[in-house]
Amino acid sequence: MEDVLNNCIENNALAQEREEEEATNEIEAKEQHIISDSEVIAITKPDQNIVGTLMGYTAETVEELLGFYEKHASAVGFSIRKGNTRFKVGTRIVLEKTYLCSAAGVTNNGKNKKKKVQTVVPVVPKKERKPRQVPITRTRCRACLRVKMNSEGRYEVVNHVIMHNMI
Repeated sequence: MEDVLNNCIENNALAQEREEEEATNEIEAKEQHIISDSEVIAITKPDQNIVGTLMGYTAETVEELLGFYEKHASAVGFSIRKGNTRFKVGTRIVLEKTYLCSAAGVTNNGKNKKKKVQTVVPVVPKKERKPRQVPITRTRCRACLRVKMNSEGRYEVVNHVIMHNMI
C-alpha cells in the first residue's frame, strides 16, 4: 500500500514539474514576441532625416536617390513624378535628373492647345457631348528634388525645395 502511495506522490511531483516546465516555455515564447520600447519608437516615429531636407545626400545611382525621395514624399504626404533628365552627349549616362511634386505645373485647359487647321467639310449634325469633369490636380507646387552627377561619378542632391502649396 505504501508503494502505491509513493508512486502516486512521485507521479504528482512529475506532473507538477511538467506543468511548470510548460509554463516556463510558454512565458519564454511570449517574451520573444515582445518588442522593446526603442523598437516601437523607431517603427512609429518617422526618421527625421527623411522628413527634413535631403541636400547633400549622395548615392551610386539615381534610382537609390529616387527611392529615398519616395520615402520622404510618403512621410510628408505627397506623391512625386519624374521631371527633366539631362544626358551626357553621345551616351545614355544621366548627368542631371529632376523629380517633382505631382501637383507641380499647370493643367492645359484647351486655350493653350495648338488648334488644328480646319478644312471645309459639310456640316453634319453631331450629338452634343457633355465635357468630362476632370479635377484640377496641378497647383503650381514648387517642391522638387534635383540630382546631379558630381566629379566623383556619384549622384548628389543639389537642390531640394521642401515647401508645398497644397499640404
